[in-house]
Amino acid sequence: MKKGLLLLLLILVLSLSAFANIYEVIPQNSKAVIVLNNAKTVYNDLKTVPAFGKILDDPTYAETLITGLIDAYIQSLDMKSEEVYSGFEKNIGIFIIEPKDNEYDFGIILGPLNDGNKYIEIISKVINTLIPEEETNIKFSYIVKKSDLQDYLVITTNKEAYEKSKLNFIPQKRYNEIGIYEEINTSTLKGYGFSHIKDGYLYSKFNLLVDNEIKPAKIDINNAKFFGLYYSKTNYIPKNFSIDLSKFGIDLPANLITSILEKSEWAEQTEQCFYLQMKKLEILNLMRQ
Repeated sequence: MKKGLLLLLLILVLSLSAFANIYEVIPQNSKAVIVLNNAKTVYNDLKTVPAFGKILDDPTYAETLITGLIDAYIQSLDMKSEEVYSGFEKNIGIFIIEPKDNEYDFGIILGPLNDGNKYIEIISKVINTLIPEEETNIKFSYIVKKSDLQDYLVITTNKEAYEKSKLNFIPQKRYNEIGIYEEINTSTLKGYGFSHIKDGYLYSKFNLLVDNEIKPAKIDINNAKFFGLYYSKTNYIPKNFSIDLSKFGIDLPANLITSILEKSEWAEQTEQCFYLQMKKLEILNLMRQ
């Protein structure tokens, strides 16, 4: 009986470790949030995307150059590189809060960690040397928070504002896949999105929630196929948008661009071209008006 209870407790602890929730230590009133789910894997997958691979690896070798500089710096502090890197291997969260109107502070969250307090000794030494308070006037505070029995380290520029904030941020949509979640919640822009890498491609989708100057069209954009270095597609088209092209020597009807956007369902761009899908009228017909 005791062995059975012990086994059940062990399974429970392992389950909690696997699903430790970084959102529980992010302020609810955050203006912007970015969460890297399994950051080490995201970084390694990103190197399989050709555009990033050419920068980080052959032929630029930026990764080798940068990590070499970082390793040399860490060693100069009589520390081991793996001690510093260990905090960035699992989940990473970034948040921005607005304690006062037009005054912003940010925080970085690392975890889960085996021992949050021990890691403070490591990372604070690096940050205090790289960004000394007396020179930058930026003071970082370090707070260890618990989520599902796991340690999360919060590094913030405003400890008082963070501790007064109500925690447990609720994302617009919860993604359990490995990738990057983004959310913004300001007076002018609200939305959320998710980016992930699959088969050497970086897929990103961002959903705008509130904007009176944008009209969403009902069209499926999930199954589009393309060939090329990059590709983007959006079904959010700005309204009441105009631009004067005469200064560039281009003589077009003043309402042409507005008319095109008003009658478009979605916009698509590749490395080779950019075009709009029209509802009823073709661009040629508009130009004849």
